[in-house]
This record gives sequence, C-alpha cells and structure tokens, in this order.
Amino acid sequence: MNRGRIKISYIIELFALAIVVAVILFVIRSRAVTNSNTVISQDQQTNESIDEQANQAIVLPDNDQDGLTNDEESALGTNPDLADSDNDGLIDYDEVKVYKSDPLKPDTDGDGNLDGAEVQHGYSPVDDSKLLDLDRETQKFNQ
Repeated sequence: MNRGRIKISYIIELFALAIVVAVILFVIRSRAVTNSNTVISQDQQTNESIDEQANQAIVLPDNDQDGLTNDEESALGTNPDLADSDNDGLIDYDEVKVYKSDPLKPDTDGDGNLDGAEVQHGYSPVDDSKLLDLDRETQKFNQ
C-alpha cells in the first residue's frame, strides 16, 4: 500500500511540475509575442513616417504663380514677381516651355506683333508659321 501511495504521490508531483512548466512557457511566450508586437508597431511607425515624408511634395517658391520657380526665373533673367515679364500677353512659363519664345522680348520674331497676339491668332511667336490648330486637324482627320 505504501508503494501505491508513492506512485500516486509521484504522479501528482509530475502533474504539478507539468503545470508549473506549462505556466512558465506560457508566460515566456506571451512576453515574446508582446515584444514582437511592439517591434512591429515601431516598424509600422517608421514606415508611416517614411511614407508621410515621401508624400510631402517639395514646393519650390514661385512668387508670380506662372509655373516657373523663382530659381528658374533668376536663371532666365525674368521677373519672379511678374507672370509676364515682357508684358506681351504670354506668361513666362508658356514662352519658355510651350512656345520656346523669348520671355524678355515682347516680339520674339521681330515681325511687329506681340508674341501673345500672334499665339491668340494662331501664329508662332518665333517665326512666321501658323501654329497647329488641333481642333481643325482633328476635324479633318475625322471626315
């Protein structure tokens, strides 16, 4: 009978030991999960911070809002505070980027007509040619 009690006592001790080990493993595992969640949260914050920085556009100053930055206007010699430096009816951006005319000369091709008036009437401000009339050309193509 003594042997039976020893076996039962031994089984109870093993069972208690198994419970203690299980609790310890559970605690260790839960701490590891909590720490990994913290790391993920910090990584997410870093990624969000990087995303926010990437989405912020770099805005370069353009005092006259003509589409050319103040630095571009400085390099061209145009007035960064006037959208149309030569007062010919074309903003500096259009003269430089669209028509390739001189933003400092009101009559780039020297034909006696202001660059803006030439464009308004369908002529090129840099020579005596007509500008491409997209509406008219499209109508011709569709007929």
